[in-house]
This record gives sequence, structure tokens and C-alpha cells, in this order.
Amino acid sequence: MKPDPQLDRLFALARQARPDTTRAELAFETRLLARLRAEAAEREGFGAWAWRIAPWLGGVAAVLALAWGLAGGLADPFPNSIADWLIGGMLAG
Repeated sequence: MKPDPQLDRLFALARQARPDTTRAELAFETRLLARLRAEAAEREGFGAWAWRIAPWLGGVAAVLALAWGLAGGLADPFPNSIADWLIGGMLAG
């Protein structure tokens, strides 16, 4: 196939012409971050909520364990059976 000089010249001109992208570049980072935050907010569900509240629940559990330990805990620290532990806990409390 013979090369067409006119076609080659048109392709060369097309390669030299750069499109004006200044409008698309304006505040690109801001728009990208806004979109990423919006998508993350849509995906956020129970897991993200539970992960944020976990430290508070751990603190509540620690306070309850400390209060139970200071109040006497188990009536018998080495119960013979679960029934003894349950009865001892009811009688001690």
C-alpha cells in the first residue's frame, strides 16, 4: 500500500493540535475527593458504625467488670458446679 502524503500531513496536524483541558482540570482534586467521600458515605453501614462504637462498649464492659469485682463477684471463687455458682450468686447478691 502506498503512503498517502496528504493523509500523513493531516495525521501530523491532528497530533500537533492539543485539546483545551483547562476547564476539566479546574478544581479536579476537590471534585474527586467530594465524589469519593459521597461514595464512602453510601457504602457505610453497620460495620462502620459498630467499629466506631466498639471502644465505648469495651469501656462499659470494663467498668461493669470492675464494679462486679469490687462488689464481691462470686460468692465462692471455686464453685463445684454451675448450680452451686448460680445459687451462690443469688444468695450473695
